[in-house]
Amino acid sequence: DRRSFWYGDGTAFGKSSKGSASIITSTLLNYNANVNLTYNQYFALRHHVTAIISADVIGSNDRYGVMNGTTFELPYLRAKGLASMGSRAVPYRFARTYSLIGANASVSYDYDNVVGVNALLRSDFKLKYHQNNPVLYPSADMYLDLRKLFFSSSKAVSGLKLVGGYGLAGKDTFLPYEMLFGYLNTVPTVETGSEVYYDGFGEAISSEWNIGFNLGLFSDRVNISAKYYDKLTADKFSVWSFCKKTGDYWVESQLGKEIHSSIANLNNRGVEFDLNATPVMTHDFKWNIWGNVSYNMNSVADIAYDDMAGAAIGKNT
Repeated sequence: DRRSFWYGDGTAFGKSSKGSASIITSTLLNYNANVNLTYNQYFALRHHVTAIISADVIGSNDRYGVMNGTTFELPYLRAKGLASMGSRAVPYRFARTYSLIGANASVSYDYDNVVGVNALLRSDFKLKYHQNNPVLYPSADMYLDLRKLFFSSSKAVSGLKLVGGYGLAGKDTFLPYEMLFGYLNTVPTVETGSEVYYDGFGEAISSEWNIGFNLGLFSDRVNISAKYYDKLTADKFSVWSFCKKTGDYWVESQLGKEIHSSIANLNNRGVEFDLNATPVMTHDFKWNIWGNVSYNMNSVADIAYDDMAGAAIGKNT
């Protein structure tokens, strides 16, 4: 995307500066790829094993540049833009890149649809923000069919399963330089002609365990489910520098340095209860009832931060 435009307060600004113009150049590239290998096998009719291995790559590259020019000595130079301008302001540029490589491995086992276990391990590797620090996210869940074990002859109980699990999950958020003022009271200014050398990076990692049951009655005309969960989230916000100063200018550096971080640990626990019933069902009429009740408790478990020199934690909560 390449655009040219006049800037300033109408024609008065251009007249006072003997002609003014800007060129904006921006490019955005998003990419992703995925590959997976699946193994699915039954043994002795009752045993079922599934194994999956997969890998994925996602990323983006965002480049933005602005060049301003003033003092066009001759009128005909104005129409030709910046290529023939009398003076040229140092350009303003930034480049924002993000790359993530992920790998998954999962194994599932099921015995005659009575008991099942699933285990998964994911590894994320962020090339820019964690050059040598892959993050691991393990998780596991299980179910046990109590109806088949204890109520197989019951006409009232059509289904009863005990379910539970534990796992880690992560979420990334990226804040460009111009948005950091909402999180820090003091943000160093970008010098003319520099790359934007600060990026904000938010990383929330949650660990959760839960246990519950699913109950079906009267050929599933009534379905009841309940779950208790306990979730702890470590929410980290950090500021990274990707430039170094050479002379009067900041130039881009390939290696990033974390210069600020703040961490808040949040605890979330509660219970959920769902009811789905069909009290009336005929050939011409069906009446469904659905209800949900939940109770949730939130608390701040811990707050800690390491501030960069001369700056203070500001407006983020």
